[in-house]
This record gives sequence, C-alpha cells and structure tokens, in this order.
Amino acid sequence: TKEMVHSAVGTRAEVKVASLDLSDLDVVEDAIPALLRSLVELGECYSHAILINNAGSLGTLGPSESLHMGMLRSAFDLNITSCSFVSSQFASHFAKSGSATKCTIVNISSLAAVSP
Repeated sequence: TKEMVHSAVGTRAEVKVASLDLSDLDVVEDAIPALLRSLVELGECYSHAILINNAGSLGTLGPSESLHMGMLRSAFDLNITSCSFVSSQFASHFAKSGSATKCTIVNISSLAAVSP
C-alpha cells in the first residue's frame, strides 16, 4: 500500500502503515485509539488523512445449512464490527483533534463482491 501511494503521488506523501488482527475486537478496541493518539502526539498536522481499511474474509464457503453461530459471529466481527469501529474512531479522532484538514476513509471489501 505504501509503495502504491508513493507511486501515485510521489514520496511527498507521508504514509504510516499499521498491521493489526482486526478479528480480535478486544485488541482492536485498545489498539486503534492508541495508534491514532500517537499520530497527534508527534505534533503532526496533516493536509489529508486517509484511512485505507483492507480487512475482511469470506470465511468458510458452503451450503447455508453448514453455518453455525460461531462462524457467523466471527465473520460479522471481522467484516462489519471492526471496520465500523476503526472508521468511526478515525473520523472522530481527526474531527476532535483538528490535526487534519481533510479526511477520507476507503474500505476495500472482498473481491468476491465483484467476482463471486
């Protein structure tokens, strides 16, 4: 992702990459606010803050009668809950801190939405 951004706009863009297991909601709930605070603690002001949320999974594919509650809960937590929480925290953080002139959130979902 960092290389793709730099190839599109050049190295003048500062890219910060964070890798996190978004399937563990307890980790997400602690890690995301701390990560966002660390950006502002550096005293940086951004002309454009962009969140690229590229997490998700199809899970196990098969007949619907093979689904069980644990599988559904895990898929929902990863694909919906964590994505919504990260996006909400990002937007709220930059709105409250005023450390970005503009914010954009890009959610990349599974390729299965286009080519099942």
